[in-house]
Amino acid sequence: MADRQQETPVKRAPATRKSRKVFGHPGKRAKAALRAGLYARVSTNDQQTLPMQNKAMREYAARRDWTVAIQVKEVGSGAAQRKMREQLIDAARRREIDVVLVWRLDRWGRSVADLLATLKAALVDREQLAVHQQSCNLVAAEELFRGAFWTDVRPLTAAWRVTRGLAADPLAALYASGYVERIAAERGSRSLAVSSYA
Repeated sequence: MADRQQETPVKRAPATRKSRKVFGHPGKRAKAALRAGLYARVSTNDQQTLPMQNKAMREYAARRDWTVAIQVKEVGSGAAQRKMREQLIDAARRREIDVVLVWRLDRWGRSVADLLATLKAALVDREQLAVHQQSCNLVAAEELFRGAFWTDVRPLTAAWRVTRGLAADPLAALYASGYVERIAAERGSRSLAVSSYA
């Protein structure tokens, strides 16, 4: 019996090509275009910048091959609740859009505090919050809010930028590009009187 060699079975490759999906990831196929939500706002009906804001945002999205999924226009000055802005935020929560575009940050809100509060509020898990509210678990609901507002979103933002082919640190990329020095030299050669102001 020892003299007889045992034949081991040979594994054969399947005739069909295997999927390259790993843990559900699609592999190296073309990325889907980002879906953008545009938010344009003016303080009063007298202001005529809505068309200009929309044109600039549409051109920005087109240069990046983004799809405009939602376009929101709002008129109101210093309003505590901006209904159209809330609709845009709800669309982002439902994953109907990937990115929100505004012409300038002051169009989104009047202060940096308002901007940050809006962004942090978007991190709140609304479904879990509803569960805590239904069970009258106020401590857990408050902890959910605190968790969202304590979240440092910089690493997430940097990772997202890298997946889109952008620099992880846009400020470092700006300085590395030489643009700041080039513009400073250009402006300095035109007017030396301004340099004492800066």
